Amino acid sequence: MSKVGQWLDLTRQNGMALGLVNTYAMIQRLNLDFSSTTIIHVAGSNGKGSACSLMAASLTLSGISNLMFSSPHVSRIEERFRIDGKPISNDLFQSLLKEIYEAATCKEGHENIELTFFETTFLIAALCAIRSNVEFIIVETGLGGRLDATRCIPADACLLTSISCEHTDILGETLEQITSEKAAIARPDKPIIIRDMEEDNFKKAVLIQCENAGDESGKCVSLSNDGTILAIGAPYNDGNGNNSGHVRIFNLPNLINQNGCDSTAVLNLTINQA
Repeated sequence: MSKVGQWLDLTRQNGMALGLVNTYAMIQRLNLDFSSTTIIHVAGSNGKGSACSLMAASLTLSGISNLMFSSPHVSRIEERFRIDGKPISNDLFQSLLKEIYEAATCKEGHENIELTFFETTFLIAALCAIRSNVEFIIVETGLGGRLDATRCIPADACLLTSISCEHTDILGETLEQITSEKAAIARPDKPIIIRDMEEDNFKKAVLIQCENAGDESGKCVSLSNDGTILAIGAPYNDGNGNNSGHVRIFNLPNLINQNGCDSTAVLNLTINQA
């Protein structure tokens, strides 16, 4: 096994360390610029992998280049990084891994950055997407959302699939706490689609996270006649001194009726509104 391969295996010993600091630092060291690509971020307890696969397949069939990052892999690590539906080659994987390794351990004048195995694989996906110049990046969270490494890159749209009580030792003991952790992937003035669970605690947790995604002043909340969430969030500054727009949360069943499936709904929102 190569020195770089041994280093990757050693990252497993760092366990599961939730946090954003190391991944942010690596993105800066690698000088990754995501401004020319569209990113969809997906979190949830169930169905997030399937939703990512459906969106990636839809883009590929439409002739739109895309990279999908998901975990875990079944038989080989390259399965975590799919360009237009196909796992990347081992040669490309090894090249990207070497670049991550050198940035983390051999950057002159900088301290070593101790990465986890998941953080390393996510950085490989991000680097691969930039190097391959894909139009879309579809990212599946690893665990939770708020402190997941995947939250270190910008997103043009987010999807929150169904949520259940899981990993209660890490994400919280109640559904509200778990929902709050996962809904924290919300970005200011970017669409986020949720599967409305019709529970007050669920709605409360999502409201709080989406309000905090933008400017703290001027919260705006919009509800339908039956009380389901249609749009919530906070105005943000567009860079020209103007406050406009807000984080949008849509009632997913309504979108399914209009668009056929949740993955199509996310793609339509991203392409037309992001």
